[in-house]
Amino acid sequence: MTPILIFIFVILFVAFLFNSLAGRGITQVNAESAQGWLGDPGVAVIDVRTPQEFRSGHIRGAIPIPVSEIGGKIGSLDRFREKQILVCCLSGSRSMSAGRVLKKNGFTRIANLKGGLNSWIARGYSLEKGS
Repeated sequence: MTPILIFIFVILFVAFLFNSLAGRGITQVNAESAQGWLGDPGVAVIDVRTPQEFRSGHIRGAIPIPVSEIGGKIGSLDRFREKQILVCCLSGSRSMSAGRVLKKNGFTRIANLKGGLNSWIARGYSLEKGS
């Protein structure tokens, strides 16, 4: 194997390992399971999309906190520290980032909506409009 191929392999392996470890402690939940959580007082849904995206349609009862603001809102989320937190965005990427911030700040029951609202909509589940 050439040194360049070995180098590329090592870089890809490290990137894969980092990505795998970064999401530890954050459960991936599909839309069907997440839908079953709605209405449970032990679950808080946090939508990390922009305010405009949130107004265009969101999961009933979701709390809007853009991913860019979540680190500064940890204090206001303390009331949910013991609850199961479901974090969502459009595709599941921003919500995973937000989940990492929550985990770093001591939250332990974090779930990411796998596939985001795209998967929610694909299953035919409804969204509320407005704020």
